[in-house]
Amino acid sequence: MTTLRINLFSLVVEVYVLLALLFEFPIPGASFLHNASLAKLFAIVIPLILVFVSRFIEGWSPVTLPTALCALMIPLAAATGGFLRILLAVLVSLLTIAHFIALKNFRVKSLLKPTGRFPVGYKLYKEDESQPIYGVFYPAAERTNNRPTFLPDEFGIKKFFEITLASGKYFPRWLFNIAFHFTTMVKLSASIDAPLVSSEELKEHTSSEKLIPIIFSHGLGACRHNYASLLTQLASKGYFVISMDHKDEVLKVILDMANVGPEYLEKRVKEARSIIDELSNASGSIGKLFGSKLNLDMSRLTVMGHSFGGVTAYTAAVEDGRIKHCVMIDPWLMVFPFEKLDKKLDCSVLLLESGDWNESFPIGNVTARNMKVMEGQKDNSAGAIYCKIPNSQHNHFIDNVLLSGGVFKYLNFIADPEVAGETLKTCVKALDDYFSVIVSKKQESSNFKTLYEGDKKFPVVIYS
Repeated sequence: MTTLRINLFSLVVEVYVLLALLFEFPIPGASFLHNASLAKLFAIVIPLILVFVSRFIEGWSPVTLPTALCALMIPLAAATGGFLRILLAVLVSLLTIAHFIALKNFRVKSLLKPTGRFPVGYKLYKEDESQPIYGVFYPAAERTNNRPTFLPDEFGIKKFFEITLASGKYFPRWLFNIAFHFTTMVKLSASIDAPLVSSEELKEHTSSEKLIPIIFSHGLGACRHNYASLLTQLASKGYFVISMDHKDEVLKVILDMANVGPEYLEKRVKEARSIIDELSNASGSIGKLFGSKLNLDMSRLTVMGHSFGGVTAYTAAVEDGRIKHCVMIDPWLMVFPFEKLDKKLDCSVLLLESGDWNESFPIGNVTARNMKVMEGQKDNSAGAIYCKIPNSQHNHFIDNVLLSGGVFKYLNFIADPEVAGETLKTCVKALDDYFSVIVSKKQESSNFKTLYEGDKKFPVVIYS
């Protein structure tokens, strides 16, 4: 479902003004506009007014530029006559067509709505510069009217801008700011500072009075909210999800991956482990956020991530025995020493691989590295599951494919926004099932595989 409703209304007005006033077609209401000067003036400037109204209600987007140009040209065309008027009317027609094409190709869809029993609460920590910034998604007792936004701050915008530059297609920063301004206004399905659910209510619906902690590490160029569909879904099911906001210098990492990548991986793992320390410290930042000691089930502590976040989760699991479950979504294992990838972990493992990354990124030896990780888990008593998702791409697991699918296609990040959206839904559901069966209920890997037996969209392979 598209969310650019004001822009869609603006297109309708543009078409009407173009036909009624510039080409003077005898459509309903045209004669009234010609005979009523104030009504005519109002109709001419409505598109321009809507451009500015959209700035404050739904934000500017890739559709804004053709919309604004069309809105500016309509008054000019209406103020002229003769052959010049015809030329300007033709130009307005072309801009209106461009507006329609932009709306069609750069659709903004809604984020996935959480389906769990609990409202989702949200708290932000960014008080101490020595500590990582993180957002907490958690099961709440009730909703509030204040909600976080998808792209939360200037640093998040900077990282996103740098990852687009890495695509090889140059965006002037001013154009980038217009194209993605709407993402600073998209609201997440979470309530800021909502009261935490009580232990009694949590136990009533999850059979446990303890919150299961999940630490999430985002991909390079992303931020703490780019996976909100997944994070809010898990929180709505009763999980306590901490989404880190890593202080990556994206271009620096991409331009010198061999040397800088391991350095930033070390920083990320240090941040993840510092949050584990905070979870165990009643007087730490997380305790301060909630005003009391949290009832956490550290025996189910999970670290999860996508891409660079996936290798962050893996490395943290290698180094920290407190981690009981490791979930990797298309991990960028290229920055981890290949000869050490076969270490048996002291936790359960789920590794999801996209369908084409191994072929589209041959230098990464993606499948070979993933297989080395999984081969190392064959005697892992905690369980190990692998799935290569057909028809999926590396960037199908991030919410930007819903909000900016057309732009991602233009940047060659994805091939088809519709396929990307369906893959994201499949992944969110599968991860929801994994946490329910493996993490929450502590069942065997075979119990999870049973859910997807014969499912061609999610062919599960058990390694242990």
